[in-house]
Amino acid sequence: PLTHVGAKLKPEWMREVMLRGGRQRAYLSASMPQFGESQVAHLVELFARVDRLEDADIPDISEPKPLKQAGHQLIGTEGLSCVACHDFNGQQAAGPGALDLVHSTERLQKNWFHLYMRNPSRFHQTVIMPGYWPGGVALRKDILDGDSARQIEGLWRYLEDGIRAR
Repeated sequence: PLTHVGAKLKPEWMREVMLRGGRQRAYLSASMPQFGESQVAHLVELFARVDRLEDADIPDISEPKPLKQAGHQLIGTEGLSCVACHDFNGQQAAGPGALDLVHSTERLQKNWFHLYMRNPSRFHQTVIMPGYWPGGVALRKDILDGDSARQIEGLWRYLEDGIRAR
């Protein structure tokens, strides 16, 4: 479904998919049909205009290093173990092999990421991904003082390093 796609994807990534055949899920045989720039280029702006979501609680951070370190811990096996299911920087996960996390910040809008992480089933009712912040409460109280917004921002800041993420 294309529900909330304008609030989810960065316009640059939408253009890549719609106009140049960009894809993130190489493990799927289906891809976006190419209809040509004159037919679909205007849709990027229209999706962004009609798909609005509330503003997420995104903390204003002056020192990103502690958050990046927490993001690294959360993604790894000592944290929330995101890498158990998600591929990471070309390394396949032991589990089902969900999207490679290092490309998240290239594709996703930060606001959507924060909202999604707080409640994945809100956007995909059949999603397998667990909610690690049920009702806004962090399961890992020992990381960033259990502050859900800071933990999620830590994941974002860590993933912003893309393929350079350790």
